[in-house]
Amino acid sequence: MVEISDQDSQATGSSNRSAPVPESELRGREGFLDILRAIALIRVVFWHAFGAAVITYVVSAVPAMFFVTGSLLASSLDRHGARATLVDRFRRLFVPLWAFGASAWVVMALAAHRSPGADTALPLHRALWWILPLEDPKGSVWEAGWLSAPLWYMRVLTWLLLASPLLRRLTRARPATVAAMLAAMVFALDRVALVAPAQQAGFRRGVWLLGDFALYGLFLVGGFCHRDGRFAGISPRRFLLMATGAGAAAALWLTPQPTPGRVVNDSHPAHLLVGAMWLLLAMATQRQLGWLAQRRGIARIVRFLTRRSLTIYLWHSAAIVLAYHALDRLQPNFPKSESVVAIVAIVGGLTLIAVLGVGWIEDLAGRRSPLIWPLGPLTRPISPRLGTRNIRRPSLEVTVAATFALAILAIVVAGERAQAQRVQAATVAPTETGERVGSAAVPLSRTPDRPGGIELPRTPSRAPTRPVFVPTTVPQLLGRNHPFVDRESLPDPTVRPEYPTPAAQLSKAMGDWLKTYAIQGSQAAVYSHGELIWQAALGTDPLSGKAVTMAGRFDSNSITKTFTAALIYRLADAGRLSLDDPVPALRSVPSFPAGEFTVRQLLAHSTGMVNYRETVAFTDAAGLKDPAAALAASVAAGRVFPAGEGRWYSSSNYLALGFLIEQMTGRSYDDVLRLQLLEPLGLTAITHNTPAPGWPNFAGGGLVVTVADLARWASALLRERIVMSDASFEEMTSIDAATGLGQGVWGYCPCDGNAKGSERFAGIGHSGGTTQFQYSTREDLLVVVNLTSAIPALADGSDAIGPLIEQFRQILNQPVAAEEALTIRAGVP
Repeated sequence: MVEISDQDSQATGSSNRSAPVPESELRGREGFLDILRAIALIRVVFWHAFGAAVITYVVSAVPAMFFVTGSLLASSLDRHGARATLVDRFRRLFVPLWAFGASAWVVMALAAHRSPGADTALPLHRALWWILPLEDPKGSVWEAGWLSAPLWYMRVLTWLLLASPLLRRLTRARPATVAAMLAAMVFALDRVALVAPAQQAGFRRGVWLLGDFALYGLFLVGGFCHRDGRFAGISPRRFLLMATGAGAAAALWLTPQPTPGRVVNDSHPAHLLVGAMWLLLAMATQRQLGWLAQRRGIARIVRFLTRRSLTIYLWHSAAIVLAYHALDRLQPNFPKSESVVAIVAIVGGLTLIAVLGVGWIEDLAGRRSPLIWPLGPLTRPISPRLGTRNIRRPSLEVTVAATFALAILAIVVAGERAQAQRVQAATVAPTETGERVGSAAVPLSRTPDRPGGIELPRTPSRAPTRPVFVPTTVPQLLGRNHPFVDRESLPDPTVRPEYPTPAAQLSKAMGDWLKTYAIQGSQAAVYSHGELIWQAALGTDPLSGKAVTMAGRFDSNSITKTFTAALIYRLADAGRLSLDDPVPALRSVPSFPAGEFTVRQLLAHSTGMVNYRETVAFTDAAGLKDPAAALAASVAAGRVFPAGEGRWYSSSNYLALGFLIEQMTGRSYDDVLRLQLLEPLGLTAITHNTPAPGWPNFAGGGLVVTVADLARWASALLRERIVMSDASFEEMTSIDAATGLGQGVWGYCPCDGNAKGSERFAGIGHSGGTTQFQYSTREDLLVVVNLTSAIPALADGSDAIGPLIEQFRQILNQPVAAEEALTIRAGVP
């Protein structure tokens, strides 16, 4: 998107191998490039605004952009030489990037100043890649990629510009060989990434970066060939036939190994094939598109987009954030049926404001006279006869643009005022119990899909009617009003009960409990109605001898199974599997009995498989060196009961589910987990312990977290219920009364009967060796506890955390004098 100057747009140079091209055909050819770039730019904005996977199948934008860049860049390299061309290109690329980066860093620095913490911390060493993007520029956790994620394009463009002189020489000599080598690299690197160990994150990252270079370098080389006229002898009919072949190849590639969330961008081979299909279709209609680009009305739109393409690309993601923020403030005035139109309008208006405000930087970077309006002067004389002293009026385009921009600003201001009025009303409005409602809390409905990421299912209608506890971040604003989220079912950000918090009593209860069971240290947090009302880190870690802190990370062990179950339900929601499907043969464990268990039985621990820790092979734990060996040992040990005739907790069930996830997605478990859950929910700090002898980890354990990480996950899973569909949530929480085992979570007593005469558990959640989280829907209470030693068991076999949580409930429900209350928002009481 850096190829934007008028000089390049009208370039007529070609290589020595090219035949002369008539001037009229050249204008049509350059018009074809301009309209192709404009269409691709619009598609990029729509993808980033809505994140629907289907958009990635419509006009592969980035391949088209690099094709255009290659055609224009070839002309400049041939006419001006490598050094002059690269100096010019980098100046025009980096100056607008630096302006945007400075603005982004000011915003992130203000966020860090207002709300200091790990989420807003802004490491200074990251500034290097904003100056010289040889690696993806990154911001703070707070911005979650909505300012920085699209800048991966700058990294790829920088790499390819540096390599362009060599690629140009090679392409002029042997274009078919260069193209074939780059295509082969794309497919070879994809295979390398699939077989690479999941724990080698740095290696896998390097493979992905090389794949970017090969994929987009191939389309850059295609642009070189276009400039050289090598496609001139191919008829539109042949282009159509080749496009059909590319589309069929894409379908054959994606059918057995669909990408996570079915996003084309997440697979380099799929992106190559789909991108080639659309580019070949464009080449088949090159003359028609070139003619269309010269029509008066369309030509002005295309010129506007091409002259400000870099500004639009850099600033549109900020416009998207503000657009969702505006709708969030105006809610419920914008119903879901109108939100798509509203988002398009507001994003368009705010991007236009950015073009008017900073687009002239592109002119300065290109050594042109800066223009606020890229299509010409902002004013026109009323009468030419009066000469230069005549009173001037705004041009029609500027009048329309200014009106549109002011209307968008009015919407944003109105949204802020509407939100302020709702907060004021909520502050004085009585609740049903006659109590006053406190100040507003900001909700987290979900973190939006990263560009090239996946879409979370809509929030079910059963979600609680109070705000959640996670602090405000940029993606949270987008999440509430995303068109694929049911806004009306989300918590009301203006309603939060205000009551005193007996933090001292909670701390005393926790301390007494630790003494009773001789546990040296703990981390605990309590969230009521979505608010963090108390947290405490008590005692010392017996291994390190250091004081326990709330920031301490720990192995959540079997709580990892809740993530695995969520991935399975997401596959079911996508129609990729049914819970009652027989589990097929697992390539990673040839001895696994194909067709003897269903997916539901694995989730519910009703296969009868022996836990690998209870097998004879486990006596020599060194033999169980990885998840495949652990599952094979369980298979060889036989079954406790026939499949479906009981429930018996066995981690081996979830190892099988992990291999099933890998087999169905064509990616490693950790990759699917990251793309489907951790990144969309802002849990990127979670890591995964690698398998070790006796500790297979994998899909059954080993996620390393903090208390805050678990609280955020538990809220998304059980409170907000945004991780899966309504039907899947009902399946997961169908809990067996006798064992307390659900299909991904557990039920916790004390229990009583419900109106249907069946068991009703006080809480739902999961345990993991030293860790447990429980959520009570009746009281909207979430408790997370991690201990420095194993969770103690009571005489009846239940764990001792249950009575502690019951004591927490009693403390929170008893009246406390306001002067004796202490509300803890952060830190240790």
